[in-house]
Order: sequence, then structure tokens, then C-alpha cells
Amino acid sequence: PVHEAMFRQLRERGSGIVEARWRRKDGAVLDVLISAAPIDPNDLAQGTTFIAVDISERKRTEAALCESEARYRSMMDAMDDIVYICSRDFTIEYMNQTSIRRTGRGAVGEPCFRAMYDLDRPCPWCAGGDIQQGTSRRFEMTSPKDGRTYYVSNTPRFHADEGCLANFSDCWLWPSPHRICG
Repeated sequence: PVHEAMFRQLRERGSGIVEARWRRKDGAVLDVLISAAPIDPNDLAQGTTFIAVDISERKRTEAALCESEARYRSMMDAMDDIVYICSRDFTIEYMNQTSIRRTGRGAVGEPCFRAMYDLDRPCPWCAGGDIQQGTSRRFEMTSPKDGRTYYVSNTPRFHADEGCLANFSDCWLWPSPHRICG
């Protein structure tokens, strides 16, 4: 239980932090973060000071974020298209399941040109320069890895934490019957 975890931390580290759920008098349940520190670190029998902070909204936000991530991931993994995201230094940041199946491995952290096309340097058709300018690019290309023709859509993706653009690549076999209308 919570109090055992708290007192174990107090004995071992001199302070403690735990999350718990409290029920209010009206029956509502709150998520709380409880911090504790002894009044006298050399004598726990002197008492302990506790601070409880309501983190219910944070927990709801975390749950909504997890749900959104699961929806996004299932949507991307259900696609037949090869989808991957590369940083401006050609490092793969994300691969959907179709990309993983095509490469035979999860290649996050590897250079895109090596993982996706078995090349030793950036692809001659690389859209990186256009992406860094904030411009999307669409083109047809034949992959040196499997000799198949793909239609490729490269779209800029902004990194809020770094202020730079990454390349969101969506590739599908061409011609693809599910892409042709009428």
C-alpha cells in the first residue's frame, strides 16, 4: 500500500514521493501526488510533513494522450503504404509496420538511405532540401532495393522542441489499384 511505500522511501532516502487515489467526502476520486519529509531527519518519531497535490487533470490528460497515441499508431500500422519519418540528418525517427516488414527490421536510429534503399549515401532523389524549405514533394521512383516503382510523397513535419523540419515519407507501389479512380 501507499503508506508502506512512502515510509520505506523516508527510511531509505530521507524523503518520499508517491501517487495515490483519494476519495473525497462526496465520493469523487482524486489522483494525488504526495510528498513527505521528516521534521527531524535523524529521528522519524518526531513526525513527518506531508503535501498532497491534486493531479487528477494531469492524469486525465496523460490518459487522453495515451489513447490518442494508440489510435495514431494503429492507424499508421494498418496502412499498406511504407511510412517513415527522417530527421534532417537522414536518421529514421519512426517506421510503420509496413516499413519494418520491408526492411526486415526496425531501423529507427539508422540512416534512411541505408535502411530503406541499401545505399551508402543520401538518395539522389532525396527531398531533404525541399523539406527543410517547408515544401512538399511528390514523385515516382524505382527503388534500388527491390526494383519496384513507387509513388512517393514527402511532406515537412515540424519538430516543436528543435524548431527544425523532418521528412514524413509515404511510399506506395505504382500503379496501385486502390489509388486509381474511375
